[in-house]
Amino acid sequence: MNRKNSPLVRLRDMGETIADPKADVRGRTVLDNHGEDVGKVDALIIDRAERKVRFLQVAFGGFLGLGKKNTFIPVEAITGMSPTTVSISSSHAHVSGAPTYDPVFIDDISLFEQTFSYYGVAPFWGTLPLPPAPAPESDD
Repeated sequence: MNRKNSPLVRLRDMGETIADPKADVRGRTVLDNHGEDVGKVDALIIDRAERKVRFLQVAFGGFLGLGKKNTFIPVEAITGMSPTTVSISSSHAHVSGAPTYDPVFIDDISLFEQTFSYYGVAPFWGTLPLPPAPAPESDD
């Protein structure tokens, strides 16, 4: 799928802005379910057709900009907001293990499917198939 036809795209890549600047969460600190700093909201991923935010792109880790990683957090994982923060339902460790953002794969819907599944929330388009049950361990 090419970026021009991708159903999900970063808001800034569309050349658009948030109607109410006070509602823009970019730059806010993301807090985990224990109130610990996870990272900063770097971008908003929107549904091109419905013009709704579907994911926050969150930058975390690294030092002085080196080694920084980006991941997506579904908006369904947000539990609260303040003028400076966004709270989510997951722990810092959980976010650190999430699928990371790779600009090559932003057009790959399977990355978004993996992310919804990882956070245990249903995607906006419906349900995901359940992962296969683990094979029973042998007593051999």
